[in-house]
Parts: sequence; C-alpha cells; structure tokens
Amino acid sequence: MTPQGRSAFVRLRGLRFHLRHFGAADAPVLVLLHGWLDTSATWVEVAAALAADHHVVVPDQRGFG
Repeated sequence: MTPQGRSAFVRLRGLRFHLRHFGAADAPVLVLLHGWLDTSATWVEVAAALAADHHVVVPDQRGFG
C-alpha cells in the first residue's frame, strides 16, 4: 500500500466513482467523506493512521476526483 492508499474505481448507477482504500480488507470498515471543494486526498493522513485497526474507505464525491 502506498501512503496515498489503494486506488479503485467502481460504477454505481452508470457513474464512475474513485475510492481510496487503507488497511486490511477484513478489518472493521470506516467511511470518511470530504466536504465541499475537498477531495479524498484530504483524509490521507487520518486514514493512514486509522488503517492499523480499520479498513478505511474514502470516496471522491462526483466532480472532485
């Protein structure tokens, strides 16, 4: 895993979304959402710290990543 997390793309209702994943896939899941004018990169340091005990998923909201 890079310090930026593992990047993935998913399709929901025909739209493509970018996600960053941190931590083990079998750990308890935390989802972190960014605010207006931010991106998933806003959470990189926090997500990396939480990844020791959680699978952290950070989506980019449409139009921001």
